[in-house]
Order: sequence, then C-alpha cells, then structure tokens
Amino acid sequence: MTTEAPPVGLIGLGTMGRAMAERLLDEGVPLVVHDVVRESARPLVDRGATLAESIGALARATRCVLLSLPGPREVSAVVAEDGGLLDQLAPGSVVVDLSTNAVDVVRDLAQQAAARGVHFLDSPVSGGSGGARDGTLVLMVGGGSEGLERARPVLEKLSRVIHPLGASGAGTITKLINNQLYLCGEVLFFEALVLATKG
Repeated sequence: MTTEAPPVGLIGLGTMGRAMAERLLDEGVPLVVHDVVRESARPLVDRGATLAESIGALARATRCVLLSLPGPREVSAVVAEDGGLLDQLAPGSVVVDLSTNAVDVVRDLAQQAAARGVHFLDSPVSGGSGGARDGTLVLMVGGGSEGLERARPVLEKLSRVIHPLGASGAGTITKLINNQLYLCGEVLFFEALVLATKG
C-alpha cells in the first residue's frame, strides 16, 4: 500500500510566488498556499490549490514549505514568531526561502530551525516571474545537503539550474553579489546612453 506524499506549502503569493505556484500546479504538484492578502489565493484555489487559513495550518499539512516574501522581516515573522512555521512543522521538514534576504537573518533562522530538527535553506532565485512560470529559474542554495535533497524534487520543477553553494547564507551572499553586478551594469548602460545622446 502506497501513501501519497504530503502537499507542498507555499507562503507569499505576490508576483513571484504566484508564478511559482502556477508552475507547480501545472506540474501536478499538490499545493497548499497562504498569504496575508487572502484574495490573492483565489485564482490558485480555482486551479486546485488548497488555501490554508493560517501559517500553522499550512505547516501541519506539509513537510516542505517554500517562501516567497518581500524581505527579512516578513521571512523572520513567518518562520520564527509565535505561531510560525517552527512551532508547527514536524522534525525532518524543510523550509526553502526563495526570497532575497539578509545573510545574518538566514543564518539565524537556520540555527533556530536546526534546533527544532527542521532544515532551512536560503535559496534566492534569478530569472524573474517568467522564469518561474517556465520552470527555468536559477537557484542559489545555502544550507545542508540533506535538506536540499529533500526539497530537490520540488525545486527541480521550478528551475533549470540548482547551485548548491555550501553553508547557510552562501545562497544569499551570491544573490546579493548578483544583484550588485546587475545594478552596476544597468547604471553603466544608462551612462552610455547619456554619452551617446550628447555625442
């Protein structure tokens, strides 16, 4: 007798989170979703996702939770505050933070998660919402290999490349460097346009 795997949880249904959710649903992944803006979940529920009324309800329903949130404050609240994921997730579960976060925050959350027997991966993405919908994101992953292997079957549906970068925080550092290079290139491009116009 086989037992169905528990659904994947996804918290944060903004532009990126919604695109990731759509991709997972297209791939036939059972999905439980949550967002502080309840209405944002309606199109996903119409496509087969289950709405969790609270973070705790989502945590009790799954063993793998993906986060796509605005920043460090929101990630910390969802993971570690009273009633957050760490209060409800079973040992052995994995939390994958796909947000762009702060290095000290992800390292602290990884330590708190490990104390509860939960794996925490910092795995910021590159590729935008189009890459999320197409399953062609690039993932930069910091954290233990055991957690990554548990999450890999889900992450492979979202990505074309997964870069395991070592210790907790390494994924976040890499994404911040990537952003820095991209923004510098953008500044140079606009300076070149100004020079060309004046010339």
